[in-house]
Amino acid sequence: MKNQKNTNIKSYFVDLNDYQIINEINRGGFASISLVERKKDRRQLAAKVDFGNNSANKGKNISREIAILMRIQSPTIIRFYGFSLHDFQGNLNPTILMEFHKNGSLRQLIDNEIHGDDKIMTGTQKLILIYGIAAALSYLHDHGIIH
Repeated sequence: MKNQKNTNIKSYFVDLNDYQIINEINRGGFASISLVERKKDRRQLAAKVDFGNNSANKGKNISREIAILMRIQSPTIIRFYGFSLHDFQGNLNPTILMEFHKNGSLRQLIDNEIHGDDKIMTGTQKLILIYGIAAALSYLHDHGIIH
């Protein structure tokens, strides 16, 4: 029997007062990503704060994203820890907590490989990365999710 992820939405609510922001990692037009740390055990996570598009679609889009994250489970997809309907300042900006990778994001790896002075990935590492991306997309498509 496959490992089923918990789909009880209440179990994924988090109190952002239990976390502190370490620093902002990235910011785009619709969201920011920050490194946060849980105060009780110093676990570091990434917090995605959705502050863009204040239309009715914003709630629908974030609800869809949370529903997807709650039900997917694959070693090739970043782990979802929970969410809050508010940001760290108490504003109505949904915040999603996810696994944090010290090596940075996929975008950072690619940018560094293209523009960095040192090529950091071997050919084998690049193939492993490509296989991981393909496996993640295959998993999502098998579960009716188009990314």
